Amino acid sequence: MLGMLRVLVIVWVALGIGYGEATAQVAGRYTFSFLNLPNNARIAGLGGLNTALAKGHPDVNLFSQNPALLDSTQHQQLGVNFNPYFAGISNTSVHYAHQSAKAGTWGFGLHFVNYGTIQQTDDAGNVLGSFQANDFALTTAYAHQVNHFRFGFSLKLIGSQLAGYNAYALGFDLGVIFKHPEKDFVAAVVFKNVGFPVSGFVDYQSIVLPFDARLGIAYKPAFMPFRFHVTIYQLYEYDVNSRIGNAQATGATTQNQPGSLADNLFRHLAFGGELLISRNFQLRVGYNHQIRQDLRWANGGLGMAGFSVGLMIRVKAFEFSYTLAGYHPVALQNFFTLNTHFTSLKKR
Repeated sequence: MLGMLRVLVIVWVALGIGYGEATAQVAGRYTFSFLNLPNNARIAGLGGLNTALAKGHPDVNLFSQNPALLDSTQHQQLGVNFNPYFAGISNTSVHYAHQSAKAGTWGFGLHFVNYGTIQQTDDAGNVLGSFQANDFALTTAYAHQVNHFRFGFSLKLIGSQLAGYNAYALGFDLGVIFKHPEKDFVAAVVFKNVGFPVSGFVDYQSIVLPFDARLGIAYKPAFMPFRFHVTIYQLYEYDVNSRIGNAQATGATTQNQPGSLADNLFRHLAFGGELLISRNFQLRVGYNHQIRQDLRWANGGLGMAGFSVGLMIRVKAFEFSYTLAGYHPVALQNFFTLNTHFTSLKKR
C-alpha cells in the first residue's frame, strides 16, 4: 500500500497536478515540476512562493525564488532545508552564498527530492524487484548591485531518475529587484525555468520546463512591526482555472469551464506576512488561493488547504525556521530550515 502511494505521489508531482503552485500545470504539459515546490520554511510560510524578500534578516535560501535576492549580507551563510513529504518521500535543499570583493555575490544550491525505493510488480501483481526515483537541481547563481537595482542570474542542471530511466535539462532564472532608498519597500520581477532539454527519459519524449513569470512586492509600513508580501505569478496565462479546477468529463472528451473573474484573479496571487516581534523571533502567515481551490474535495471540504503558519527563532549563530502548511484538506506539511553564518561561528 505504501509503495502504491509513493507511485501516485511521484506521478502527482512529475505531471504537475497537485502540490504548491505546480497545481497550475496540465498533466503531461511540463516536466521537472518539482522545481515549483517550496523548498524552505520561510517561503512555505509566506504562501509557497515569493520574489521580493530582500529586506529583513539575511536568508541564503531565497535565491531559489529569485537570484536577485542574493546579496553581501548572506556571505558565508549556509541554509539546510527539509520537508518530510507523504509516504516517506523527502524534499531537501542546501544553499550557500559567497561574496566576492570584485565580482558580486555567488550562490550555490542543491534541491533533491527522494521518492525512496518502490516495489516493482507485473500486471498480475507478482513482485519483480524494486526501483528508485528522484529529482534534483544543481544551481549556481550570481547577483550584482547597480544603484537601487539588483540583478540576478542562475543556471540550473536539472535531472530526474526513474527506474533506470533518466532525463536532464538546463534551466535559467533571471531576476531584478528594486529597493527604495528610504522606505522599507521592495519590488521584484523574475522569469523562472527558462531553458531547454538535454535528454528525455525516452528518445521520443518532449520535455518542456515549467516556465513562470512573476512580480512581487514587500512593504513594511513605518512604525509597524509587520511586513506585507504579495506575489503575482503565472503572468503569461490568464485562465488557469478553466483547464484545472473546473474540468468536467463528458463522454470521451473533456470540456473546460471558465472561472469567474475574481477566482481567476486570486489564483495568480500569493499573500504573506511577517510579524517582526524581535530580531530573534518572528511569526509568519501565508495564503495561496490556487492551492486552496485546486485541492478541495469533491464534497467541498477545504480544511487548512492553502493556508500556512510559521515562526523563526534565532539562538546565537543559528536560526531555526518552522512552517506548517496545508496542501490537503486534512493533511498538513512540515517544513524545517536551519541557517547559520560561518563568519559568526568563526568569531565565537
